[in-house]
Amino acid sequence: METEPLPAFKLANSFMRMTLEAFQDELGENGLNVLLNYAELYYLVDNMPLNNLEHEISFKHYSAIQAALVAIYGVRTANTFSFRAGRTLYEKGLNRYGALGGLTSNQFQALPELERVELSLYALAKVLNSLSNQNAVVRKRLDRWYLIFNNCPVCWGLSTDEPICSISRGIITATLETAANESDFVVEQAQSHSAGDQACIFGITKNTA
Repeated sequence: METEPLPAFKLANSFMRMTLEAFQDELGENGLNVLLNYAELYYLVDNMPLNNLEHEISFKHYSAIQAALVAIYGVRTANTFSFRAGRTLYEKGLNRYGALGGLTSNQFQALPELERVELSLYALAKVLNSLSNQNAVVRKRLDRWYLIFNNCPVCWGLSTDEPICSISRGIITATLETAANESDFVVEQAQSHSAGDQACIFGITKNTA
């Protein structure tokens, strides 16, 4: 793993706590502890971060979770666990933060579907930026949206042959399912810091098949 450059980027304690709780749902308590030990995050074993908004978790420590998953399970299985954990993270915690809390309101759901999708992506980017230094931005080109993470904590400092930020893909997918009433939108990671790209970029399109 590469040395983290200064200034150090940080995540809110609550975001790490939600992440660990989501992986505990996937792997069980013992499985989570094995993961944390492998990642050398010993201070988190049986010791969840406080549920507050203080930015005290290093991106380097956050990406160590994904690196450990890949080392233990391989890329494909690690991505499967991470994707499911991302959905759980959204459904059991992140959906209550900021503008994301309004996605189920009657006023929001009365809007046209594509407007709901676009607004939900902006809401997600705003919330993630408030919980970290991810610097997430939304762009649209023709009928495709892009969620761009200029500083990605999931693969921070890692080097991989393919994208491994499936926890983010799970979060985006769960957000869209809430906003679009279970309509089928496809979320694909097009670029990744860890694979040598300048940013982690997710493309979002409606499945018309």
